Amino acid sequence: MTIIALIFAVVLLWVPERLTIFSLIVPSILLLKDLYDKASRRRLQLLTFDNEKKEIIVLFKSLLSDIKQIRLSFDTARLEVVEKKGKFKFFESVTLYLMKEKMEVFELTKSKDHLSIDTLQDIVKPAKSYAIPIIEK
Repeated sequence: MTIIALIFAVVLLWVPERLTIFSLIVPSILLLKDLYDKASRRRLQLLTFDNEKKEIIVLFKSLLSDIKQIRLSFDTARLEVVEKKGKFKFFESVTLYLMKEKMEVFELTKSKDHLSIDTLQDIVKPAKSYAIPIIEK
């Protein structure tokens, strides 16, 4: 979205005779939408497995909220691991979805949560040991 808005703005500045206040509305709306999307993203603060209560505890926050938590019981929780591999290791990505039965509760990614691929894969190990279903796609 940001790239589209910037290209649109550069084209309008290149042809200044077409530049009006109305022609700036589209890139402004796109930039505001992109900014809101990034500010409202829920970023992981802490993920733990509580063996005594048999729960996964996720602490998260966004730029627009304080720290909140999600608790998933081992009985209803499941993990979905989606791996996308490019030609180069640089483009390799892993997305981990925490699900409550069939509903997505939280998404963990390398770019959003600033976690390495190894860290994302290390979250799967304790889940396996607690017999939480893991679906790999």
